[in-house]
This record gives sequence, C-alpha cells and structure tokens, in this order.
Amino acid sequence: MKQLLFILFLIILGLILIIPLPETRVSVLIREIEEEIIFEPEVKTEDEKPTLEEDSPAHVESLVVIKEEPKNEEHVILETQDIAEILEPIAQSIIYDKALLSIVNLVCPVKKNSFAIATGAIVSPEGHILSVAHLTEGLNIGSKCTLRRGSPARDFASAELLFVPDNYKLATTTNSQAPFDFSIWKIITEDKQSFEYWDITTDKILDSNNNVLTLSYAAELNSGSALKNLNLLFSLTTVDFDDSYIVRSKSTISAQEGSSGGILVDPYTSNIRGMIFGVSKDDSVFDRFLFSLNPQAIENALKNETGKTIKEYLGGTL
Repeated sequence: MKQLLFILFLIILGLILIIPLPETRVSVLIREIEEEIIFEPEVKTEDEKPTLEEDSPAHVESLVVIKEEPKNEEHVILETQDIAEILEPIAQSIIYDKALLSIVNLVCPVKKNSFAIATGAIVSPEGHILSVAHLTEGLNIGSKCTLRRGSPARDFASAELLFVPDNYKLATTTNSQAPFDFSIWKIITEDKQSFEYWDITTDKILDSNNNVLTLSYAAELNSGSALKNLNLLFSLTTVDFDDSYIVRSKSTISAQEGSSGGILVDPYTSNIRGMIFGVSKDDSVFDRFLFSLNPQAIENALKNETGKTIKEYLGGTL
C-alpha cells in the first residue's frame, strides 16, 4: 500500500513540473512592450536603469510611456543633430544652374569711360539684390547700374540702389566699415516678374573647417576685358574663422579682386551663409584669405537702422 501511494505521488509531481503555469499579466505586457519599441531610449548607467522590483501596474505604465515617446524623441534628435549628418549635399550642377539665373554682375558708371564692377545675389522673388557697399561710393540712393548674368555675363536688366547703411558712410577706416559693407538693390522691371533667388540663413554661424561653396564674378585673373569675357566662378572654400560679423576662409580661387558681393553657399541647403567683401594681400591667390560678412551682421545693421529684419525689409519694399 505504501509503495502504491509513493508511486501516485511521483506521478502527480511529474505532471506539475511538465505543465507550465500561466504567465502573469505583468510579464505578458512587458514582453509585448519590448516587441513594439522602435526607438531605443537614452542609455543610462546601471544605477539609473529602470527596474521591475514588483509586479505592479505602476511599473508597467512607466514602460508604456517609453513605448509612446518615439515621435518626440525623434524630433529632438532632428533638432540637435548636425544637419550635415542628416542631409546629402545638393548636386553642384543644380546649384550652378541656379546661380546662372540668380548671381549677377553689377556694372556702375563712376565717371566718363570708367566703371566699378561687383557681384550681387538675388535674394527675393521680386528681384532684390544683395551686394557690397563699397560699390556705391560716389552713388546715391536711386542710382542705377547695369545688371549682367550668365557665363560669360551678358546684360539683362538694370538695378536701382535702395539701401546703404549710414554706419558705412560714417566709418573712417576699412576695419570700421567692414561690419556694414553691404547694399540692397532692386531690379527695374516694367511688369511684375518672379526671379530665381537665394534664401539667407541668419540664425547660425559656421564652424571652423566647414566647407562652403563660393559664387562670384572674379575679375583679377580674367585674361580679357571684364566687360566682355567675365565668367561666373564656382569654387570651394574652407572656413577658418567665423563670429557674428566676419567669416574668414581659405584655399579658394575665389580670393580675387572682383569677387566682392559674391556669396558663400551652404552645400546642404543652398542658403547664403556669407557675402564676400574682401581678400588678403598675398601675392598668390591660393595663399590669400577670403573675408565675408556674416548674415547676422547684415541683419543686425539693417534692423538697427530700419527696425526691420532682412525678410521684413524685403517684403516691405516691393
């Protein structure tokens, strides 16, 4: 009899070990949550990692919140990650084709049989042009200059001078003029037209070693007459220094006389990141530094004198 009871006990014990017990609700929920999480949460130290010390609904809800946060987490990543790591550079052929329509060569009469030339960039669909202020010396508001574009540059319109900073006119040295060395023009048209144009980035400065594109009508190395055979120069320059006023860059064939008014272009967004206003005096072009005005400086100077941002000013002078 005792042997029979012992055999029955062993059989019952074996059935208990073989048949799995139902999973608890908490363990099922945790497994489902782990399978649905797409974005990994921020890595924490062992002391900071959330743990489930109890099978309680409160702990499960904390994990559910992690599962429901991916959209917000992705948004933060896109705002803080370097844009160069997210975007591919725009094809240079696309930027150059755009430049053929929206980078201009200004030819301004200084005196009889004498002209001053500079580069300019169209910065609004209505035909506003950004260029340098030192082109305007001897001119007045309302003065008109010939516009050319293409490669080689050919006449296509005229432009009227709208704005030169008073602080540029009052400055007595080249260094004190530099933060205000810009001018704004408007293409003269008989009827309403829409022009190809460049957007301007005013809320960021460039980092050292950033590469940006340059576009200008550099004339120093031109083998013929600048009025007959001036071609649009497309190059690359490396940022050496940038603050809220001046961008200094190097290693570029754009560091020539005549490049003033040309622009630095972001290769990822095609936005203007600077406007060229000068070069250093080294004999070799490739040893020179290129100096450009930061868009923040343009925005600050314009706002101080007109009370308007670049966007507001362009929108109010149509």
